[in-house]
Amino acid sequence: MQVLATAITKIFNPAITSLATIAVAVWVQEIATAQKMLWLILGLFVATVPMAVLYLQYKRGQLSSLWSPSALERRDSYIAWVVTALSFSLLAFWLAAPRLILALGLVFLVL
Repeated sequence: MQVLATAITKIFNPAITSLATIAVAVWVQEIATAQKMLWLILGLFVATVPMAVLYLQYKRGQLSSLWSPSALERRDSYIAWVVTALSFSLLAFWLAAPRLILALGLVFLVL
């Protein structure tokens, strides 16, 4: 049972799910390839910053587990997520991104 729980935690990890969502949301857009690449890179940035914060905390010994830290241990990565998602949403609004991309940023912000 522990192996199944670990596999599900790693496969359905929010970071992996958000990366997949970003890729699909950008891929289906009917926009120029250069614009797709821009939004994909910005979206990947939104997803990787909180992961980097978690990884650095884990390397410093501040987390009990890389895959399922306690709520208090996730505070810094949560703040990083909110800041990057807000930045992505504002940038998408300012650059008049397709609505699905703007909605994706707002959903990430709410999550």
